[in-house]
Amino acid sequence: MVDSRATMSAPTPPRTLKLLVGASLALSAIPAAHAVQYAREWSAERAGKPLDVQRATLGDVPWFYPPFMEFARRLTATLPRGARVLVEPTEPPRDVANPIRWFVFLNAAVYPHVELYAREPMLASGTVLDFPLWLEHHFEPRDESTAAAERAALAERGIEWRLRLPMDRPFDPDRAELARLEAGRWLPVPLSASERRERREE
Repeated sequence: MVDSRATMSAPTPPRTLKLLVGASLALSAIPAAHAVQYAREWSAERAGKPLDVQRATLGDVPWFYPPFMEFARRLTATLPRGARVLVEPTEPPRDVANPIRWFVFLNAAVYPHVELYAREPMLASGTVLDFPLWLEHHFEPRDESTAAAERAALAERGIEWRLRLPMDRPFDPDRAELARLEAGRWLPVPLSASERRERREE
C-alpha cells in the first residue's frame, strides 16, 4: 500500500512571499545596471585621460565643477604659502533650504598652501539644521565689544585675509571677494590669473 503522504506535492509558497522575492530580484538589478552604465561612461569619457579632464566630466559633483576648480587655482596663486583666511558668506543664499558649503570643498582644494577658518565652526560643519544658524550669525548686528573680541581672535591666530563666498549653486566666482587686513581695514585684493601660477610651476 502506498503512503498517500509521500505522494503529496510540496506546499505552494504564499503569494506575498513570491512578490517579495520578485521585488528583491528586480531591485538588485538596479545597482547592477547603474554599474554597467558607469563603466561605459568611464570608458568613453575618462579612461586614460588626465585627472583634470576626468574631473571636468563629473558635473554633478560640486567640488569638481570647472569654475570652482579654476577659482581654487587662482586663489592659491594669489595668496602666499601659509596664508590664513577667514571665510564668510557674501550674502544670504537665494535658496535657504538648499545652500552649499563651498568653503568646505575649497578647504580641501587649497590646503596645505592656504588654511581656511570659519566663525562658529561647529555650526559651519554641522547638520542641515545648524548651517542656517551659521549663516544668520554673520548677518546679526555686532556691538563694539564683539568686534574688538573678533579683532583680538584674528590677531591671535595670525589671520590677515578674508574671503567672502557665495553659498548658492552653481558656484559664481564673480561674487567672491578677497581682502587683506591692513591697519585695521579690509582692503580688496584681486585674484591672480591662473596662468601666472602655471608659469611659476614650469
